[in-house]
Amino acid sequence: MASARENLAKYLTQKMGFHVSWQYDQGGLTTTFKGGTQYKEFEVVVPVNVLGSLKTPEVKALAEMLTRGWTNMQPEIFIDVNTNRIGIRVPYLASVVDEIKAFIPPAARTWDSSTKTWYVNASYLDTVERIIRKAFPTVKVTTPEAALPVVADGDAYGALLRPLPDNALRSVYKAIAISCHPDRAAANGLTVEQANGIMQAVNIAWAEVKKARGWS
Repeated sequence: MASARENLAKYLTQKMGFHVSWQYDQGGLTTTFKGGTQYKEFEVVVPVNVLGSLKTPEVKALAEMLTRGWTNMQPEIFIDVNTNRIGIRVPYLASVVDEIKAFIPPAARTWDSSTKTWYVNASYLDTVERIIRKAFPTVKVTTPEAALPVVADGDAYGALLRPLPDNALRSVYKAIAISCHPDRAAANGLTVEQANGIMQAVNIAWAEVKKARGWS
């Protein structure tokens, strides 16, 4: 019968896509798993007494937990307003990569190895959310404030007039509204009166966008 250590290594290799090796540390109290993928390398130390008590379902759970723990990356789906694409940045899981490749055609996705980010055509946002939330249920779609269009010059409509699906555009509007809120006037280097004017322009523009899209 396979040991828990062998089951864990097999699961990481076959299901998660890692190439894995292990060795006992001095004294035989822990096992060090080493390996990696084209995306990253890893090394994880697991107490032998923990492995020895595991059964197959628990080995699977441990493998999932360790895989997510091999990186400090927080799972996120974000709107890239500069390119009107969806960004996906999550800890590596082979099942997630497989589904991205299976359900999003090559012409609609690119992998940026320098930032460990998938960029996907915005029309696939619903598909992206389904895939990512299967592995990371609490992930939310966000619009990074640093990438928001500047609306201080008065072109609020231009900032919101983007070829994005409805739920993505709502995320952009929400982020702009928060960043331009009069409560943040001082932080934005504006007077309250200036901030109120910008917020009013944003809301008027948003009403026009909703009308154009046929939203109530």
